[in-house]
Amino acid sequence: MSTFYKAILVAYPDPDRELEAAAKALASALKGAAKDVRLLPASKLDAPQLLAAGWAFFGVDDAADPAWNELKRVLKGVNLAGRAVGAFSRDGEAETFLAAFADAEPRTDAHEGLDGLAPWALSLIKS
Repeated sequence: MSTFYKAILVAYPDPDRELEAAAKALASALKGAAKDVRLLPASKLDAPQLLAAGWAFFGVDDAADPAWNELKRVLKGVNLAGRAVGAFSRDGEAETFLAAFADAEPRTDAHEGLDGLAPWALSLIKS
């Protein structure tokens, strides 16, 4: 685990209550794994919050959802090498969503389904 980045970011698309609940549960489970755990809807996500995080987890329903447009814009100009990004979804969108991070160069991992999020996220944080 990196000692430089102290924050974990957990984000979800605003209108999706099921992914919001999963993101909240994940953020709660990750408390203590880093100095700061931030839970945000996609509409509140900005470059400084992404850049402050050593680990970021995104609940995704639709990888093309306009809620993620600001994140995708920011990704065009940042380098996330040395950080980890995970995406979780109900139905296979996590892998598609993570493709947007390719040029930013973080380590990525997708999780399909909303069960077992905490052990998956902790394994990504510890690796």
